[in-house]
Amino acid sequence: MKTQEIPSKDWPAFCHKCTDLNRGSLLSLEILDAAGHKNVIARELPLRHLRFHKTAGCSDEVLLGLGESGGRQVDHVIIEPIRIILRVEAGPKTLEIEAESGMNFISFHLGQFPEPTTKETVA
Repeated sequence: MKTQEIPSKDWPAFCHKCTDLNRGSLLSLEILDAAGHKNVIARELPLRHLRFHKTAGCSDEVLLGLGESGGRQVDHVIIEPIRIILRVEAGPKTLEIEAESGMNFISFHLGQFPEPTTKETVA
């Protein structure tokens, strides 16, 4: 298993490259809220975009768009991301985004990921 944290300075480029490499790939999204409840938001919907949005205030955002035009679409906003961790295992690759709004688990059923400019391995 390969696990690495994406440095915050690399989030905009990582999200952009991730979108370029994986547009149309099937993703699932689950959220673990502060109370410990797991909610499935989407299962196997194609990726439209993954974007980092720097705000003027203190609440930056990661914007995730899933689905196809004419079909089910999910637009999910992750408020004030704290950490982005990429886990590459035998099964689906997963982006874990820890944020003020809870833990977000984005599973890529197939996918490629850019190498961060700074490598930081998480134990």
